Amino acid sequence: MFRGAFIALLLTIPLSLNGSDPAQSGEAADRAAIKAVLDAHGAAWTRGDADAAVANLTEDADWVSGSGKVIVGRPAILKMHRDLLSGQAKGTQHSHPGAPDIRFVTRDVAIVDGDSYMGGFHDEQGKELPGEYSRYTAVFVRKDGKWYVTAFRSLPQVKVTPPQ
Repeated sequence: MFRGAFIALLLTIPLSLNGSDPAQSGEAADRAAIKAVLDAHGAAWTRGDADAAVANLTEDADWVSGSGKVIVGRPAILKMHRDLLSGQAKGTQHSHPGAPDIRFVTRDVAIVDGDSYMGGFHDEQGKELPGEYSRYTAVFVRKDGKWYVTAFRSLPQVKVTPPQ
């Protein structure tokens, strides 16, 4: 009987070691949700859908563009996206490739550093320019169980080697 109990105990130890820690599985879900917000933004941009591109911003979000222009509030950021996507950025591609570095400041606040890709821009003669990779930093907040961007900083001066 002792031998049977000992074997049962040995069989349950690996299960308890591999069992999901609620804090870790919650953090993994939060990381996936934040990545999904980034992916949704890139996909919306590529479709030319400004409304969807800013849907995951807080009302009071602020955005610093690659040129250093500061835009405050979701309505102003939406206007900037609409202007770009109907003008010089029409038909361009945008994505956030790779796994961003996500640091949780609290359960409901995360600082995200990641890569950004922009492609499909054309010069004055209509020749397509090579796509560019750069960095960004964003602050995400969780409200009512959903992650939103509340601050975004484009860092075009920080060049990134394209993924292989």
